[in-house]
Amino acid sequence: MKVIPLRSPGPVYSGWAYLLLGEWNRLEDVNALVDTGTDGGIVDIVQTMNTGIGKRQVDIVLLTHSHFDHAGGVGRVTATYGCPVAAIAPTDGVTRLVHDGEIIRLADRDAEIMACNEHSMDSMCIYVHGDGYLFTGDTPLFVRSTGGTYSDEFATLLRRLTRLPVRAIFPGHDVPTVEGAQELISRTLAIVEADIEKSRPCAQ
Repeated sequence: MKVIPLRSPGPVYSGWAYLLLGEWNRLEDVNALVDTGTDGGIVDIVQTMNTGIGKRQVDIVLLTHSHFDHAGGVGRVTATYGCPVAAIAPTDGVTRLVHDGEIIRLADRDAEIMACNEHSMDSMCIYVHGDGYLFTGDTPLFVRSTGGTYSDEFATLLRRLTRLPVRAIFPGHDVPTVEGAQELISRTLAIVEADIEKSRPCAQ
């Protein structure tokens, strides 16, 4: 799988979008866009790319969550490509609901949907099997110090991720982590578990 980070060239605040393509741009590959950014300006960039002869440049959009800096450009993307929009909860522009644990074909790989409501109630991560790529939106995997408040469900997600060979993390705003991704998740899990334990009522 090829991962192409995209961000609108305009002055408006926006998260990263990621275009996922197969290694050989075959007809059967599913060109996928993870998030759209705020204004859809990434369309102008995608239009200049070689995404496969005889293929639609974007076959499907997946939204990590519905906040404007990740999903505001849905209208322009779908108007350009006529593609479905998948998310874990209904919101403007969504035409397909996916669920936790669902396997979906993206580019030339199978990817797994992972629900996580730590950032918002409609947040999800996307894990690409085979390549070990993890797309996180604004799910807070980069926890560096104690003192936060976290849910048991978030700790469960982190434990789930530690059991997978995560090789690279593609977040919504930071630069991708392509080295030490597994170690980063394990450190975050240790901090989150410690904070959760501190927040529990003392046993009588």
